[in-house]
Amino acid sequence: MLDAWQRIFSTVTLTHSTLTDEGEPDNSALLAVATLDTNIAELGLGPAAVDALDRINVIKVSELLHVWGRRLARMRGVGNKTRKHILAAVKVLRERLGATTSTDHTSTDTADEVEAYESQIPKDQLSIDVMVQRILRAKAKSRNATETTAMEALMGLDQRVDSVWPSQGDIAPLVGVTRGRVSQILADAQKRWLKDPAMTALRDQIAVLLEANGGVMSSQELCDTLLSVRGSVEDDPRRGRLARVVTRAAVETENTLEVPKFILRRVGSNALIATDISLADYAAALGQQADEIATKDPLLPPNRAIEILRAVPLPPESDELNDSRLVRLATAASQNAAISSKQEIYPRNMTAQRAIRLSHGGLVGVRTLTPEQIRQRVSSRYPQAATLPGRPALDHLLADAGLQLAWGTNDQGKEAYVSTSRNPLSITDASSTLQRYSTQQRTSGNATPLPQFQPAYISTDIAEARRFEERLRYAEKNGSFLAMTVKPNLYDQARQELTTRFSTRSFDMERVFLDALRHAADEVGADWSVVEKADSSDDRSEDWRNLNQLIASKAIPKIEAALEKDNVNGQTVLTYHLNWLARYDQVVMLSRVAQAVQDNRIYGVWLLIPASEQTPMPLLDGAAVPVITPNQWANIPESWCQNLHRTKQATSNNISSSAT
Repeated sequence: MLDAWQRIFSTVTLTHSTLTDEGEPDNSALLAVATLDTNIAELGLGPAAVDALDRINVIKVSELLHVWGRRLARMRGVGNKTRKHILAAVKVLRERLGATTSTDHTSTDTADEVEAYESQIPKDQLSIDVMVQRILRAKAKSRNATETTAMEALMGLDQRVDSVWPSQGDIAPLVGVTRGRVSQILADAQKRWLKDPAMTALRDQIAVLLEANGGVMSSQELCDTLLSVRGSVEDDPRRGRLARVVTRAAVETENTLEVPKFILRRVGSNALIATDISLADYAAALGQQADEIATKDPLLPPNRAIEILRAVPLPPESDELNDSRLVRLATAASQNAAISSKQEIYPRNMTAQRAIRLSHGGLVGVRTLTPEQIRQRVSSRYPQAATLPGRPALDHLLADAGLQLAWGTNDQGKEAYVSTSRNPLSITDASSTLQRYSTQQRTSGNATPLPQFQPAYISTDIAEARRFEERLRYAEKNGSFLAMTVKPNLYDQARQELTTRFSTRSFDMERVFLDALRHAADEVGADWSVVEKADSSDDRSEDWRNLNQLIASKAIPKIEAALEKDNVNGQTVLTYHLNWLARYDQVVMLSRVAQAVQDNRIYGVWLLIPASEQTPMPLLDGAAVPVITPNQWANIPESWCQNLHRTKQATSNNISSSAT
């Protein structure tokens, strides 16, 4: 099989790279769009560089950024020109993507080598992992075991300590020393941190983050933000603990200054970090109100909760927070409040029974649901509620909530909850059912219309669906690149709506990809069985890399050409079944598609992406879709899929509003 691939790829050349005036590959365009998951072979470094990096087991950009600079400089059998080209690419990638150094290297590299490597990276781009190494690294001789244990416990690395921000009094009995000794150990560390330029850069960055968030954040918010900005190669929960180390060290260092840029205030089990004590007091007051709001049953509507939070006096000369930040800060500063996907404030660890009852609307109208689907629907709305139990306890909770679901078999012959309602309201008939009901109420001589169908009332769900409809109409009229996420169970319904009610051209990306790959294999003389075997091989194997090279060099250009073909002014291309882009590290193709829309080579492109939960940006199997602005992506509301904005209720309200 290896011989077959080698024969095939002796005729394949990558067409993306050009040459500079010095005759070296000009790969600046490829480096500009590369991600951490991009294959080295796609960077345009040339065969010699790709081969050299392959010998040290570097396959992806993320792995290249993990390698110490000293190791790259010492690669054997590599010419100076190739080595310089690799190092130049590394510099560009680090400037764009930041440092992703792994702590794993500390076991095989000397302290001098580690420091030499860190010196090559901008101090404000060092990862969380590297910062932890610097924070805990002894400057002279190693600390004794007691000092090491005390410092790690104080910084939050000791799993025996459950506190978000352990005090010196918490640590002293744990490690068997006096509180004064813990204070001395911390003071020695503070002196060292104060001299570290990387710590100075971190403290400056924290000050900027605080200002961007109204001058105050909870310690957990700051940890999460630093993780997203700096990155970590560790998995949860360790990455969270490492972020605490970095945050704690920065605050402790700043605390040694006469005029600190930010301060700490403890509030119960929480810790608040603010640029001014008055802002910390304000956040604490918001947290108290959030705790009070969370006790209400039924839950307060979001607008009422915001009114209560707005009543908390702002510190003098402070800017008013927007609604979203106000609610997030209040719940973050609270002891027991959480925020739902609908912006409701509810109690953390809310009972499963109550969570199901409050999620009732998301569980009706579906013919079958698996226990996992029910858990996902409830947890997506109330992520900090208690976990739903399994069967048979779940059966009783569903019945108590008034849901007509019984354990049985779905249409695929698999066990699931099945609706026992005589006329279950399915997604496809939601609009017609509501229309019929509204018509009955309007035409019945003795019937009194229910309040929710009066023209003066528009529900939140209808308003949300209507806003999304208007956004789509604008995008349809003007031509745009728009990534849309939708719950997996609504995927087909959303596609149907977008296909039948809008001027779109359906583009099954998976089918087009397979056709393009077959043609690419034919062009290079590859038997399809060879391609299939490569597809099932390990993703670090030579076969897998060759397959990806074939896809990148031959199949992808065909797909892009197909997207631009038959371009009709006023007709948007609706693309779906996109997940293979992530599997083969080709999500970057979407950047070029977006550019084609901007250049009017394609009128408009909509991406339909399944997403089981809301994320800060659209993802394809964990790979970020390259959107530049918030205008380039949206979440499709469930109410829009149900056509609630097109019911008699919605249209009559619209007419009424227009008349006034």
